Amino acid sequence: MIETKPWKWENVTSAYWRDPADDAFALASRWKSQGRRTALDLGCGPGRHAILFAQNGFQVTGFDLSAAGLKELADRAAELGLEVETVMGDVVSLPFGDGVFDCAIAYQSIYHVDSGGMAAALGEARRVLAPGGEFFITLIAKEGSPTDGFIDSNVRMKREEDGSILPHYYVGEDELGPTLSGFEILSARYVRDLRKDGKASPHYHVRARKI
Repeated sequence: MIETKPWKWENVTSAYWRDPADDAFALASRWKSQGRRTALDLGCGPGRHAILFAQNGFQVTGFDLSAAGLKELADRAAELGLEVETVMGDVVSLPFGDGVFDCAIAYQSIYHVDSGGMAAALGEARRVLAPGGEFFITLIAKEGSPTDGFIDSNVRMKREEDGSILPHYYVGEDELGPTLSGFEILSARYVRDLRKDGKASPHYHVRARKI
């Protein structure tokens, strides 16, 4: 596997990464109504979703490889009087017991891996979820993506907003099921966001349940 590297959050100033995504509000409402209590923000960065879930009464763990991102999350939680656990580590090997989380979110985060890393990360996400636990994940869609620079059928190297050159894992619609082996896909949406620079950013937004 290609070594996982942290984002340099100290180089990222965009408000986009500090404001919760629309999906997160719906997820917090859904999971709260289902009585889910323990939530994992996987690849949390500065914790925009960890904060939101904590504000909604969840027992939240923010997990990331970036010390700078986790410090920003911890500082923000303290300012707001919220309790959020922060844990540093790699998504391919989670330092949590089996079945300890009721739900987990990985929003534009854990696809910064190669094919082996994606299989490991998803296997770990499934392991730490409780039976029937729900998982929301965004995956980069192959449709509309660049066709050059791929190192295998799913992975290409790409420069990120923080200046790092990282692997990115791409999937096609027909690959969602095999990629999320061990999960039941409850919903999957193809979302094509138009960025300020005019370029499109296509992703799949998938809500799944551990089986």
